Amino acid sequence: MKVAVLGAFGYQNTGDRLIALATKQLLLKRNPDCAVDLYSVRPYLLSSQPVEDEADMRYFSYRDKAIFETLQGYDALIIGGGGLLIPIRDFEPFLLIFRNGDAGRLPKAAWSAMGSQYTPTHDPGLSAWYAKVRTAAERLSYVSVRSDTTRRLLLSAGCPAESVRLVPDAVLGYAVPDSGRIQDSLRERYGLPANKRFIAVSVGPELLKPPLDAFLDALSEAIHAWTEANPGCPVVIVPFGQIYGDRTACAQLAKLVANRVWIDEPLSPEDLWCLIGMAEVYLTVRYHGLIAGIAQGVPTLILDCYLSNRTMSSKLRDLAVHYGLDDFYLSPIIGVCEPPETRSFLDIPGERRLANEIRRRIEGACDRKAEWARIGARARNEVDRHFDDMWEALGLSENSGQEAEDGPSILQTRGEGA
Repeated sequence: MKVAVLGAFGYQNTGDRLIALATKQLLLKRNPDCAVDLYSVRPYLLSSQPVEDEADMRYFSYRDKAIFETLQGYDALIIGGGGLLIPIRDFEPFLLIFRNGDAGRLPKAAWSAMGSQYTPTHDPGLSAWYAKVRTAAERLSYVSVRSDTTRRLLLSAGCPAESVRLVPDAVLGYAVPDSGRIQDSLRERYGLPANKRFIAVSVGPELLKPPLDAFLDALSEAIHAWTEANPGCPVVIVPFGQIYGDRTACAQLAKLVANRVWIDEPLSPEDLWCLIGMAEVYLTVRYHGLIAGIAQGVPTLILDCYLSNRTMSSKLRDLAVHYGLDDFYLSPIIGVCEPPETRSFLDIPGERRLANEIRRRIEGACDRKAEWARIGARARNEVDRHFDDMWEALGLSENSGQEAEDGPSILQTRGEGA
């Protein structure tokens, strides 16, 4: 049995690489003898840059017609990981594969979609693109989305509601092999306390520009106050990835915070995952940073900078709503209906009051680890159900002769997301 997994998994994007690792791990969990091959799109804008295949990853250009012949040799195809639902040329591979004349000869395919803050749910100017999405989805054996905002986008594009499953991100079911050894190595490398009394922080460049730079100042003040109240407990500042300018933002925060461990060198996705798992509390601006916290039962403060006028929500907000994490949701911006320049901080005027609120949230999170452990267990169960359903829909189970039914969404959301 051979399964191909296609996404945008490369280019030092930690979250997307974790999707590839998790998807492969969860497929092998269902059949250890299954051959799982990972393929990453080489975006058009990067096509002039040489990219060599890696031991576990093959790169292709969407202009390379040979990819269709290659995929025809598989028993199933799973598409997901990376911004595969953005109306720009770089991310056309999903749509191109199912518009191609040879699409009928491709294996059964599943899709785990995620829109971005740049993908409008309603825009008359994108009607032709929405039609492409609908046509491509009609040729799939299993259509799933990882956020309610993306679900609304597909429904707006005309996809039947009964065919669109709302599912958890695969990374919620991920487990790093030999994590204990990795954590021991990280403690030794960075001098981290064995009693797990440290907090970890990953910020992004959104917080470097006015007016959100004031939020970064308040965040540094809150972190400093926490370390003062907890002597010997450092703050670990670490970029979640090597793209988007996260390193620059973390370096700026490191200048503002005393008693900190500043991890400037790139970490592998596995090492970063294990580092987050060691923390008492984690603060992050990244979606898969929150995923890492949920999966490992680490209370995580969500610094949501993805809120967008185009979607009227964000993937971080959708995830927080689903798991009831309002107490941990700490977006620097709240005025979703306003231009970015006029968005405000938490609706709390004054930098000092904001710093006090952030510190209160950190301290409160330290006391709710048991709650996060339960959320993590729930998420893993949801991931298993999703992969079991997808496995059967692709005809890979022993009972593959039976047509998979379109059941209700795996994730139960509040309302229909209209």
